[in-house]
Amino acid sequence: MSSALQSRLEHALACAQAGGDLTLEYFSTGVIAADRKGDGTPVTVADRGCEELIRRMIRERFPDDGLLGEEFGDEEPAGDSEYRWIIDPIDGTFSFMHGVPLYTTLIGIEDVGSGEIVAGVVRAPALDEVVYARTGGGAWHRVGSADPRPARVTATGTLAEATVSSTSLDYWDDASEWNRLHARSAHTRGWPDAYAVLLVATGRCDAVVESNVHPWDIAPFGPILSEAGGRSTDWRGRTTAHTDSVIASNGRLHDELLAFFDRRS
Repeated sequence: MSSALQSRLEHALACAQAGGDLTLEYFSTGVIAADRKGDGTPVTVADRGCEELIRRMIRERFPDDGLLGEEFGDEEPAGDSEYRWIIDPIDGTFSFMHGVPLYTTLIGIEDVGSGEIVAGVVRAPALDEVVYARTGGGAWHRVGSADPRPARVTATGTLAEATVSSTSLDYWDDASEWNRLHARSAHTRGWPDAYAVLLVATGRCDAVVESNVHPWDIAPFGPILSEAGGRSTDWRGRTTAHTDSVIASNGRLHDELLAFFDRRS
């Protein structure tokens, strides 16, 4: 499995590079029009073009693997393939549309038998920064053309000492929960979307808490955080990406955050 998974991780990195580069062609223009999807969220020609490119690259190399993407839905695995790719071409479309360089391209690779995400990539194209991992292979961080370096989480031990991020109160059903978390934490920030998880994996933030998410929003987080020494679960403590909430932490804070939300029943 490790060689098959390693080859997919290497291809995921190439896909995230190519797809992210495509988004930069639009980002650099400063003029990015958007449509509204049925749920009211924005989508641009760059979102669609990036996902189409990534799907095409996956199909050329691994034609039997399954695909699940934000813009073009689900395709089941064929034959005896053990893998499904979960794609978010632009996580942080709002940032992208407003010229903020903190959007990311996300790819997770799921073992369809176990339902576990076993490899993942988070790339910030406008910053030329990427963090990636596969189960048992360590987590790695690369900026520009520099050699990859191991990605490691912080050693912060308590919420009272921690910096905690969440994208926006817009995504919280109950803002009072965030206000209580803010009061319990040393610092809170609004670093957006998956970029904040990249910061956790590389020791620059202690935890990220989000609600109202989809599988493509969080798929890469599990293996990346685990291999970097942290944890990623939903508010109930489940490791699945098929859920609507996420806590991504340095691991040391995780049980305290789960107890804070107490959603495991």
